[in-house]
Amino acid sequence: MSYEKIAESLRLTSELYDQLIELSVQKKEAIIRNRMDDIMQLLARESRLLKRMAEAEKLRTEAVRQFQQQEGYLSREPMTLWVVSKLVSNPAQKTALQDGIRRLAEQAEQLRRLNETNQLLVQQALDFVDLTLDLLVGPSEEAVYHDPTAQTPYTNQRAGLYDFKA
Repeated sequence: MSYEKIAESLRLTSELYDQLIELSVQKKEAIIRNRMDDIMQLLARESRLLKRMAEAEKLRTEAVRQFQQQEGYLSREPMTLWVVSKLVSNPAQKTALQDGIRRLAEQAEQLRRLNETNQLLVQQALDFVDLTLDLLVGPSEEAVYHDPTAQTPYTNQRAGLYDFKA
């Protein structure tokens, strides 16, 4: 019975990873097209999926604990899925579990790469905005030295076309 719960938690986690991967691809397109409303909606959906992912992780942990108890392994810490897969005696179940673990590892790697790409795109967009501001209003000038006894404190203000206080 506990094997079925572990397999079900793996299936649920895999489905959630698929949804996160799809969201990351959509987020990449929204970032490229500078669609802030779409990005905000995608981030909200991503947050909900991450909450569901945490719930799936709790289910998996509990299923592994039940497996440990059922098989007579006494440990306070739950076993890793790979250790559980080695302890499963049914060859078909063992293979299915190991395939599920590999699939999760591949999905996690794909999601990591997509997130890195999205982070780079966001950083490039911020760099572009900073460059554009510098071209429009000039770079911010920083004091090389500021006299600490001066009556008026030094303020770093851009002289430019836009009122940044508004």
